[in-house]
Amino acid sequence: MKKIFITSLALISILSFTGCQPTDDYVYSNSNVELELDTADYYDIQRIHDNDDFAVCKLSVTTFQYWNQDAGLFDIRDIKNIVEYSTEERWLDINTNSVYSIMSSRITNAYNLGCDKLLFSNTDIFDWNNGADITENITGQYLADLILEANSLNMEVGALDLDIGDNYSINSLFDFIKE
Repeated sequence: MKKIFITSLALISILSFTGCQPTDDYVYSNSNVELELDTADYYDIQRIHDNDDFAVCKLSVTTFQYWNQDAGLFDIRDIKNIVEYSTEERWLDINTNSVYSIMSSRITNAYNLGCDKLLFSNTDIFDWNNGADITENITGQYLADLILEANSLNMEVGALDLDIGDNYSINSLFDFIKE
């Protein structure tokens, strides 16, 4: 399992060579530049590639975020409880074809933009009062399917360490864990 470690030295070197400016949408790490998929564009990713770095596109695969470009595509019945640690997000019923289809489209969009890797956030839906009776088994199958889809496009998929904790069955699905 590969790990990505964030360093301030990498921030300085990437800023020097790519001309990128630090914003809330970017986190810099050893030869991996992390950016939010929803705010990334082709030119951001090309600048990252021009520096021989990897574009790591972060996306939530289990929550509804009203600011996402595809927010209007969700069926209101699939939008569930408020995420306890973020009042601006709501859990999704990941056990529906419509939610899977939207997330699949996000993966395809990431590929078309040129993302090299994906970083899934909010993968711990089963640990919360999600309002859709989403279990660890449902989450594991859902994530495995999305990871398989991304891997078929030659993109590695990682998870945020704080989202998955010590859950080995979920943890082992990912190509890397970001601490």
